[in-house]
Amino acid sequence: VAPIRNLLVGKSIYNASVSGAVVIEEDVTVNAGDILGTEGATTIYRNCEIKFGFSASTDVQLAGSVILDGVTVKGAVNANVYANGYELKVNDNTTFDGKLRRLYGGKNNEQTLTTNLTLLGGKYEYIYTGTNKSSVMGDTHITLGGNAEANRVLGGGYQGETLGDTHVTIKDNVKITEAYGGGY
Repeated sequence: VAPIRNLLVGKSIYNASVSGAVVIEEDVTVNAGDILGTEGATTIYRNCEIKFGFSASTDVQLAGSVILDGVTVKGAVNANVYANGYELKVNDNTTFDGKLRRLYGGKNNEQTLTTNLTLLGGKYEYIYTGTNKSSVMGDTHITLGGNAEANRVLGGGYQGETLGDTHVTIKDNVKITEAYGGGY
């Protein structure tokens, strides 16, 4: 299949290729209401900068599975990122200029089937592997390792329940202040 050029993703145009993944290698600014990822495909942000362009607390949604590979993340201190049950992988060669405020493996106020987070790089204030104020119908999975840093890691969600099992794996040089197998 020939590569697709200038694929429209969200509000910007990026170079991409089709092999089951969309590869973005250009800097991206995420504004209030924007999404990360591509519906129906894995999006790999590679060797670029993702800048969160807002100063007040703002929600950012994933539209599909996302891999951050060699990415510099700037301005995420006010972001609440919802993976919406899609796989999110942050490789150990990805850096953050500050701590991402909140990361949820699930959705905001909606049920999620399962969650899967692999965080080998980046800095996080709170990581909830489950949802915000709803239920995960199956299992939650999180692997923390590499050079990731987190203040608080919860295997479940915030004011929600996990009906399956929680799987929390901590390895390598990760720095965590507090870790809990369940939710809050």
